[in-house]
Amino acid sequence: TSIKGSHPVPWTPEGDAAFVECKEELRKATILAYPDTTLPWAIFTDASEYAIGAVLQQRRGQHWEPLAFFSQKLQPALRKHCPYDRELHAIYAALRKFRYIFEARHITIFTDHKPLLHAFSQDPDRATPWQFHRLDFISQFTTDIQHIAGKDNIVADALSRIEEISMAVSSNELAQAQAEDEELQQRIQREQHDSLNLRPVNIPGCNKQIYCDVSTDIIRPYVPTALRKKIFDALHSISHPGARASAKLLTQRYVWPSINRDCRLWARTCLACQRNKVSRHVLSPIQNFPSRTRRFEHIHVDIIGPYIPSKGYRYCLTIIDRFTRFPEAFPIDSIDAECVARTLFAGWICRYGVPLQITTDQGTQFKSQLFSALARLLGSKHINTTTFHPQSNGMVERLHRHLKDAIRCHENSSWVDMLPIVLLGIRAAWKEDLGATPADLVYGEPIRLPGEFLAPSPRSGLPPSNLALRLRNYFADLAPQPIARHGQRKPFIFKELSTCSHVFIRRDAPHHAFTSPYEGPHRVISKHEKYFIVNVKGENTTVSIDRLKPVYLLPDDKLNESEQHNDDDNNNTLTTSTSPESSEPRTSRFSSPSYRPSESDSSLSTPSPKRRVRFR
Repeated sequence: TSIKGSHPVPWTPEGDAAFVECKEELRKATILAYPDTTLPWAIFTDASEYAIGAVLQQRRGQHWEPLAFFSQKLQPALRKHCPYDRELHAIYAALRKFRYIFEARHITIFTDHKPLLHAFSQDPDRATPWQFHRLDFISQFTTDIQHIAGKDNIVADALSRIEEISMAVSSNELAQAQAEDEELQQRIQREQHDSLNLRPVNIPGCNKQIYCDVSTDIIRPYVPTALRKKIFDALHSISHPGARASAKLLTQRYVWPSINRDCRLWARTCLACQRNKVSRHVLSPIQNFPSRTRRFEHIHVDIIGPYIPSKGYRYCLTIIDRFTRFPEAFPIDSIDAECVARTLFAGWICRYGVPLQITTDQGTQFKSQLFSALARLLGSKHINTTTFHPQSNGMVERLHRHLKDAIRCHENSSWVDMLPIVLLGIRAAWKEDLGATPADLVYGEPIRLPGEFLAPSPRSGLPPSNLALRLRNYFADLAPQPIARHGQRKPFIFKELSTCSHVFIRRDAPHHAFTSPYEGPHRVISKHEKYFIVNVKGENTTVSIDRLKPVYLLPDDKLNESEQHNDDDNNNTLTTSTSPESSEPRTSRFSSPSYRPSESDSSLSTPSPKRRVRFR
């Protein structure tokens, strides 16, 4: 039709007949039919990332008649499966649901996932046990799987993407809440003169009048106190905009006193926004290990690889002494605890003695009972760095970079043959921070390199006994030099970290593009200057402060099951404030802004006498 704008539409008998026909077609599309054993049976299935859907139908003439519908939300474990597995599970679940209707009759499966057409023609050994179990069940009823285009699989596709859609507040609920709201009633009785011009307005479908602000061109309903947070959550949860955008979104549609302040506060305390939005990462000041005055007292150990196999080796155990920067690298064929412990003992300890401290990362071989028993037997203190924080083991990590760069420069695939000559060059290289080479600090003189034609003439020196004594006295007087760093960074730490009771942990492991960059909230057990001990899935885990972000909560917030996301510790408790006057986001029970956590602060783990709210 060419009618536009506010022009009336002429209602004719033809239009009335078309309207009745449309209603009849909509009724037929959703009404269920009775089964007919003489008609062919079919199940249409589909799966999305969050749910599966299916419809049992029979073909009558040129049309399909629905007999039953099925929709089911996927469990978190199934969401991680590939599309093939999810589509296969949709067929499996639909057959289990509808089997009592079509059992002992031939039925055809229609799916828009083409790889499933060859599920029963492929080698069974290629299927995983999970897939084989479902294929075995499906084969008891049918092996007839056919393809249908996605645009024609409308019903099953819709059932696999059902989301709960509901109004935040109905008009009757809003009218009832306005009648019970004391603040609104006082404004009406006193007729306060402010920017709000409240007048009762008749709303279609509502039995009572609703007070709205008519001071602007847009009529905005007045929201009572009890419904404000609910309406904010309904609008903010659509796309989770920022604080200003959320306030603009609400002020264009609703009105109440201090609406902008409330919107900014609620947007800041939205757990979904805090978990998925990255504002700024923590950069804590870099600290040094305690200075040592003796050589080979503190070593750093790590493993690099796997690399291209060379003479049966794929990995390399790297060790460096913190005082002299003297490096060692041992090719190994396995990274299990036995191989690593044996190589460390035979390659380093039997040459340079027992170290007082051994620093490693949290690899399984270093966390094993065998490695811990070796450290106890030798009398060495084993230090584990925090996860995803290589700066704690930065000296050996820097050695890895130098090693790999030098090996690549040789352009030889046999890296095992190049490793000794590269280590020779690293030991003879001048260190600006040391003012010497690692070999000078270990042997007392430079080591001779290939290509040196001249050598110092021999001199009549001291007897060996006196020379050893002088060398021993000289090395005993050596003082450690401070570590040099390539570049400085400006530290940044959220001030709320010193007072928060829950934190988010940054995901540093490889993950999907749409995975939340933070996980949590997690309860803080204790706080230290460079790390926190956090309860993750029921276990106390040491996490670097650089990976943490404080959680902002309202005074009466409860962390329910959906808000905890990946926090599986259902026994955690959250300390909340009972003061109704508090309108700022709460981060903890500590109120002093000058509070600095320390290892001796025992109050961090002391139960608070305030009210506690259980995680649900």
